[in-house]
Order: sequence, then C-alpha cells, then structure tokens
Amino acid sequence: MLDLSSERAFLGSVISNSSMYKTSTEIANKEGEIADKDAERFEIRPEIISLPIGHTVKMRAVAIPTPAQKLPNDPSVVWESSNPEVAFFTNGDVLNAATEGTVTIKATNVETSEEVTIQVEVMTLDDWDNTDPALSWSLNTVTVTFGVTPAYPTLTNESGVVVSYSSSDPEVATIDSSTGEITPIKSGVTTITATSEKDHNYNSIEVSYTLTINKGQSTVAWSSETYTATFGDTYEFPALTYSPGTLTPAYSSSNTDVATVNESGEINVLSGGETTITAVIEGDDCWLGSSSSVAITINKLAPNISWSSNSAEVTIGDTYSFPTLSNPNSLEITYSSSDTNVASINESGVISVLAAGETTISAIFVGSSTYNSSTVSFDLVIS
Repeated sequence: MLDLSSERAFLGSVISNSSMYKTSTEIANKEGEIADKDAERFEIRPEIISLPIGHTVKMRAVAIPTPAQKLPNDPSVVWESSNPEVAFFTNGDVLNAATEGTVTIKATNVETSEEVTIQVEVMTLDDWDNTDPALSWSLNTVTVTFGVTPAYPTLTNESGVVVSYSSSDPEVATIDSSTGEITPIKSGVTTITATSEKDHNYNSIEVSYTLTINKGQSTVAWSSETYTATFGDTYEFPALTYSPGTLTPAYSSSNTDVATVNESGEINVLSGGETTITAVIEGDDCWLGSSSSVAITINKLAPNISWSSNSAEVTIGDTYSFPTLSNPNSLEITYSSSDTNVASINESGVISVLAAGETTISAIFVGSSTYNSSTVSFDLVIS
C-alpha cells in the first residue's frame, strides 16, 4: 500500500485540475479554528498515475483553499473505475492494478456532486521504470588459490532486494543461485554476477566481479631423505605424507634389482645395494605437481664362512687331518691351492697331498645379491 501524500516520484506528477468545481460564499476564519465552509474545490493527487500490475495505492481527494479559506476540510468523495477489470477499488479508496491497460478514475464529491477524473495506466512489471537498487560488491576483482582459505567479495544490498547469483563459467566455479556460496572447480577465470529481481520499487540490475582461481601447490614428502638397513631386517621405511588427499602419488624405484615399489607405495627389498624411491604427484586442473625421494641403502649379509684352523701340518704317509670349512648359509664355494705341486683341492673341498712343502688352501665365495664376497684360507705344511 502506497501513501500518496509522500513525494515518491514513481507515482507520477501532482497536477491541479483547471476545471474543478468552485462556489462563492462568505467564510470567516478565526485563529486556530475553521469557519463554516461555503466555498470548496478539490483535486486528485496525483493527477496522472502509472502503476504496475499487482500494485495498490490509496487515493486522496484534497481540498484546495481559496484566498478567503486558508484551511478547508478535504471533501468526502466516492471513487469509481471506468474498467474494474483493469483497476478496481477496495475499502472505498484503495486502487488495485489488475491487468494491463488504461482506466479512468473518477472522484465524486458527495456534497456537491462535482467530479474530478484522472487517467491511470496499468502496465506490466517489466515495463515499469523505477530507480536502481543500491547493490554492489566490495571488490571488482579477486584471486584465490586452491588449498588457501578464500576471501570472496561481499555483496552490499542496502535496498533489500531479492538477489540471484550466477557464474559465467561453471566449469571454473559454481555458485548457489540463492545463497551465493561459491565452489571452486578448477583453475581459471569466471565472472560472478548478482542480479536483483525487479519489483514495484526497483529495477533489475546486475553487478559483477572477476574471480581468478589459481592452482594450489601440492605437497609430498618422505619423513627422512635417507634410509639404511641390512638385508633380511624388519624394515621400517620412512613414511610418506602428501596433500591434497584427492590426488594419488605415483611411485618408482631407480634400481629395481635392489627394491621395487607398488602403486600403494609398499617397498619390496630384493637384494643388497642402493636405490632411490620417488613419489610423484602429477599436476591437474587444480593443483601443481610435486615430488619427493628417499635414498635407500640395503647392506648385504656377511657370508660367515670359516676354516676350523688357520694352519695344519701333516707328514706324507700318515693319516691326514685337515681343517674343516664352516658354511652355515650353504653358499656356493670354490677352492684353490697356492702350490698345486705340494697339494691340490678339488671342487668338493677334498685335499690331495702330493709332495713335501708349503701351500695355502683357500675357500672362496664370490658374493651374491644378498651376501658379500669372502675368501678364507689356512696354511698347509707337508713334511
């Protein structure tokens, strides 16, 4: 309901009717009170009105004072509409705009039967030209980064109009049309727009800002840069941490003869040696890539082969007693004699005495993927 006594511009201009009814009588005014009235004229305010469909306005018939009558009473009038389908009255003086069109509104003075008319144009809300609402963003541009708490511009809506929101590129960022909540989708640039809904008081306008979304920096790190263990140990490899959790690292080993690593990051040691395990996060639409490595050293086992004695002396013709070889890991051993003219040793480690003299008998392990190489010897004196 509008109060037409105010000066709101959208209700139109207030124009006096030049053909209004007037009679001449004698009036007397006293300070602070109104004398009997015997001259009166009135007008409708405003004289020309345009209203949007669905709008209502309270009509007024306003008495116009004559030079002798400084404070006349407003007349009592009856209101009529020439076409109630376009505009009709309720409660006697409340005009309701119903459908698009033009209607004549008539006010009849119940005492004098004088009439004043105005034309009222009823139009659709889209055709209704109002003022723009006070609607603005706190910033014209803003840049946010994945992984960093964003600070988006705020919307100031001093006019209290109904607002809907949109994003020019929903593949970059979406926005809830009602709440304005933004969800970043990928890096890029989009325009965020707030659109006011046109109503009886305000036009529909759009206010926007440019939103740039940068890729975030992913992180991946081993808890230690190096790790050393011995083959066969219970391994406790460095732990890997990474972010964001939506990305999955890819793993690799620089020396798969020493150790392999599966897609879950589980390391399997195959032999002694050195390798580098690397975890890589590939970049995507939201995140920059990153990588981290750990240098792993796996020490080989000692073969632990040994002779029961470092030396032996035998006499040709006696019963021979030689040192025995301990080989607890059943490693593949080769044998040698430093002087095969004095004594020889076959592939099974059986020694043959040939002549008096001295020789060195050796057991040799050449090494493997898990054991270090080793050579152990004893001195043999034959007399």
